[in-house]
Amino acid sequence: VYYVLQGAAIINVVATLSEGNYIAFDEVLDGESASCKVLDNLEAFTLEALIRCRSTVLDAGIKTVMGIEGHCLIRISDNGLAPNQLQVVLPTPYGTINFSEAATCLIPAEKWTHIALTCDVASGRMILYIDGQVAIDKSGNTFKAVNLGTPYVNPSREVYGFNIGYSYTSGRELDGDITECRVWNVVRSQEEIAANVYEVDPESEGLVAYWKFDEATGETIRDHTGNGNSGKAHAALKWTSVSLPEAAG
Repeated sequence: VYYVLQGAAIINVVATLSEGNYIAFDEVLDGESASCKVLDNLEAFTLEALIRCRSTVLDAGIKTVMGIEGHCLIRISDNGLAPNQLQVVLPTPYGTINFSEAATCLIPAEKWTHIALTCDVASGRMILYIDGQVAIDKSGNTFKAVNLGTPYVNPSREVYGFNIGYSYTSGRELDGDITECRVWNVVRSQEEIAANVYEVDPESEGLVAYWKFDEATGETIRDHTGNGNSGKAHAALKWTSVSLPEAAG
């Protein structure tokens, strides 16, 4: 008699975002409350998200992963890019600079994809990892510290705050599933990133925001670090059952 034992999944439920819905943080990340300070003045940082885009990732139009419009942003596509080409936006003393590579930054449809962006202001180096592999590695840049806890005011006096799945205007929402969004105030190594795709200890050193998207009900997305920066969905959330990591086929 043979018994086949399968371990329990690490992630059992995720949030599904679509046009008209995203996660907003305007109630906590206002630049004034004590909780927002942990996300400001980031001289070194790592941003992470695990996403599964719908087939619309192959259609024209920007889809947003996370960040602040005009300041620090991870998005899919832009003018002149392929519809499923990932792009990151980072601040400099002279505005923002965009990074993307057509050969290495394509996001597949209907497949779980892990994204991690690291940046060290002092060295001027940024690295973008997709599924644990280096997609972009650029040095010699002049970056500014990132402030995700304070809304950004552009030269036209428009104000943009931090969101997950949204930037600038409606129609740029992420269309797909999302989980394991994190902000660190340290540069994580490639080994650390690859080893912690599906979970990480909420008390890890340098982890300043951690949205697991594991609530399975309601519209509040809890910050598991205890820093209090929980977000709220713009509309009623759809929760999707999953089993991650997926078994090898």
